[in-house]
Amino acid sequence: MEAALEADRGGQHRAVPSTLPTHPLAVLPLKLWKPRWFDGVALATGACAPDFAYALDGPGILIPSHTIAALFWWSLPTAVVVAQLCRWGAPAVAANLPPWFHVRDFGVLGRVRYRWWITASSALLGAVSHLLWDLVTHPGPVAAWWPIREASDAAAVILMPVFFLYVAVRRKLREWHGEPPALTARPGRFWGVTAAVLGAGCALTLALGDREYYTGHVHVFLVRLMVAGALALLAGALAVQSQRADDRAPRAAALSRR
Repeated sequence: MEAALEADRGGQHRAVPSTLPTHPLAVLPLKLWKPRWFDGVALATGACAPDFAYALDGPGILIPSHTIAALFWWSLPTAVVVAQLCRWGAPAVAANLPPWFHVRDFGVLGRVRYRWWITASSALLGAVSHLLWDLVTHPGPVAAWWPIREASDAAAVILMPVFFLYVAVRRKLREWHGEPPALTARPGRFWGVTAAVLGAGCALTLALGDREYYTGHVHVFLVRLMVAGALALLAGALAVQSQRADDRAPRAAALSRR
């Protein structure tokens, strides 16, 4: 996602690091360093959590998610909930990806469970990293290092795909968590539902704000699109899992009659 523009209280605009991929990339290498110490999904969702509040922003509505207190009442619970949704959807999403570079290994995330304190601390660490990174890239008590922000956003566009390719090609997920679940791909149903929900999400995003509003609140527009994409993938996963449940019901009934 491109770097957004955030309107400050003085009516001016300030550039902020992009939610994706800059913020998650700042903490995900910790998973490679000590895989048992960190919940990689929670690191990523925690790093994005402060910006998720932008999806709810509107005229007269402002969630102060970028504060120390909000780390605990907003970022931590939001990151944990989103991490669980990611795990729930991972097997179905991964099963319907192209079989390139072993990306279907990401389906194993669906059955990974960490001790609660590992997930919570990883989510909190991700959120703290978000605030610290914003501290030196926003106008405020610490000078905004614009060259660092611009360079980090540009580098993250390249380095995030490199990170995921490294994890996939080196089969790191199998090394850490074992074999992914063997699921039958249903690409027609999955991608059809995903595309339909994404289209509805984009239409809703456009309906929630006019051009004038989004011109001054680009960050809200981009985060809403990101949320629409995530919900679309979850809807595709739900559609596939519902079909599997329907397929199992006749077989179970036939077995019970024997």
